[in-house]
Amino acid sequence: MKSALALASILLVITVFLSGCTSETPVANTASSGLTVEYVRASMNYVKSGDSITIEAKAQNNGDRNINLVTAVPIYLAWPGFSSTYPCYNLERPNAELERQGGICPARWTNVRAPKVTKAETYDVGVRFYYDYSTVAKARVFAMTGNHYMGYKERGETVPTAQVGTASGLGTQGPIQVDIKIDNVIIIPSMGASSRRVPVTLVFTNAGGGYPQAYGTDARSYKISSVTIDTEYTGGMYVDNIGSCGGEVSMRGGSSGECIFWLSVPSSTSDEIYIDLKLTVNYPYYVQSTDKITVNPDVEDIYN
Repeated sequence: MKSALALASILLVITVFLSGCTSETPVANTASSGLTVEYVRASMNYVKSGDSITIEAKAQNNGDRNINLVTAVPIYLAWPGFSSTYPCYNLERPNAELERQGGICPARWTNVRAPKVTKAETYDVGVRFYYDYSTVAKARVFAMTGNHYMGYKERGETVPTAQVGTASGLGTQGPIQVDIKIDNVIIIPSMGASSRRVPVTLVFTNAGGGYPQAYGTDARSYKISSVTIDTEYTGGMYVDNIGSCGGEVSMRGGSSGECIFWLSVPSSTSDEIYIDLKLTVNYPYYVQSTDKITVNPDVEDIYN
């Protein structure tokens, strides 16, 4: 009985210790965060009927690219003084090597007038931060003749395959993540045959906690603004058609979208070739945060 009680006590101590460690573990911002809202708040804890207060909001660039312009827009609260937009410029990305913090946007609205109340009332207050961002994804695509492919198999060597996307470190990350879908190995057609046309699918996923939407646009419209396709060291392969990647790409529900373009692999080479693709995906984006403000009646009003 005593040994069972002692065991239970030990387990309880271990449980408390582990739970304490878990609760104190900080949550770090990731490179995919882009712009992160730190807080939205009133300048005082106890707001009285008719008070003139300041509403503050802070957002910080925790991404991997500089942000040139941020527009802070007040939402939800229709009090006098809380209606104008607040711009911030040139928010640099953080630099761990220099221990440099990311740029900060300290939005601030002064002389915001709380309403007159006769009993305590609670109001929602929020700020939405709009900005432009881009995600860069890279891919190295391999093509080889059938004989070269079979040569790898004969030697028991690993066949070079496509290296794609941001997850493997090829490129940058952002609120919109990019996945590149293409054949792992492309077989070059035999001499005299026509070129091989290979589809490349770009899949866009919203992982940033906000929405790909520009300030002042249709509230139902979520889009990728543009996709730029750069090629270098092609070895003869080339972009044959930019397809649906040549214009805006819709993000259904703000969560996902895709476009397709084509690579052409000529039959005029009898060796192994590869192409390096650099894809720059540009998009508007917003993140927001909210808080609550409780307005209390004036003490003297209670008795009048």
